[in-house]
Amino acid sequence: MNFSKIFCKPLFIIAISSISLLLSSEMMAQGNFKKAIYKESGFSGPDFQVQSNVRLNEINPQAFRHFRKNYPSVEQEYWEKTQNGFTAHFKEGDKLSLAYYDHQGGFLYSVKYFEESDLNNELQKRLKREYPGFQFDILTEVNNETKTVYLVTLKNKYTMKSLLIDQGEIRVIDDLNYAGL
Repeated sequence: MNFSKIFCKPLFIIAISSISLLLSSEMMAQGNFKKAIYKESGFSGPDFQVQSNVRLNEINPQAFRHFRKNYPSVEQEYWEKTQNGFTAHFKEGDKLSLAYYDHQGGFLYSVKYFEESDLNNELQKRLKREYPGFQFDILTEVNNETKTVYLVTLKNKYTMKSLLIDQGEIRVIDDLNYAGL
């Protein structure tokens, strides 16, 4: 009877199985640890992941902290590194929004796109009164934490107007006529 054939092969299989079981449980624990770290640091989304065209450790921490503080419950977060700094694209509810930061992580401004129904009722009535026959096309809110302005694009069959609304004052900043259409 060959002792090494009978006992060594099963011992080898048991040892390999034990090592692989130990490694898989260790990897599971590390996976849960990583998820806990992501959750603690404020990452959101499926499995707490943030999409980005830049490594997360390259996003300025000041910008990231500002974003987390001011936009705590966003969806579809995507960070982009640009020539001027960083841009975070995200959805707040069903609204598409962007937040812009400089290279040092300083907040520049945010942009939010919204629907006519989200516009202040008084302003909505005023625009319909001052621009009869026009429909709301694009509505944008721009905020730099000290001031909020609105950019509104109105259109009808012949014309498209871009308006800047700042503290109740409405200015036409662009007036385009459709050339024979």
